[in-house]
Amino acid sequence: MQSIQTGPSEQAINPSTANQAALAHLTVIHGALWFFIPLLYTFLPMKYGIRNEWPFETDDAKIRAFVVTSVIYILTLVATIKLKPQYPICAGMVHKICLLSFGLAIVLLMFTIDIPLGWFTLVIWVCIFAVDGLLAWKTYKQLYQPLYQEVVEFKNRVNTLVNGNPIPQGTEMNGNPIPQGAEPPV
Repeated sequence: MQSIQTGPSEQAINPSTANQAALAHLTVIHGALWFFIPLLYTFLPMKYGIRNEWPFETDDAKIRAFVVTSVIYILTLVATIKLKPQYPICAGMVHKICLLSFGLAIVLLMFTIDIPLGWFTLVIWVCIFAVDGLLAWKTYKQLYQPLYQEVVEFKNRVNTLVNGNPIPQGTEMNGNPIPQGAEPPV
């Protein structure tokens, strides 16, 4: 009987340590995102204070979109926290939506403050969105490809039963072909 020995270079990663590192990373990301909102809010008077206007008067659509994306961020963050223990893969996908929505909120504030800077941040956000979209598509395929195969197989079986031909002609129940001249099994 052979025993498998692991050398010093093949150390197992402790899942709890990996989770703590991931949580610390996400905490930094959320903290950085929450840092930008008050920072950008302080720049609003620079643009609108001179004209004695309020952003809701001139950029109503951008501010409303900012509020909607912020609400989406909060709802998806709560959903991520609720889904994490039972459905970690789904929670990961929802968390990406959470981060993308908050990133879009920052882009909308940038558009409100300075349009060229808004376009620059929008290009960066679209690139991040494309990369996350591709990763989410791969995760989606990994999750649902086996389920899809089972559904297709079940549908084929049902179609075979409905058509009255559950077993292909010329084969026995075990899949062996019936010899020529022999009676098919009843």
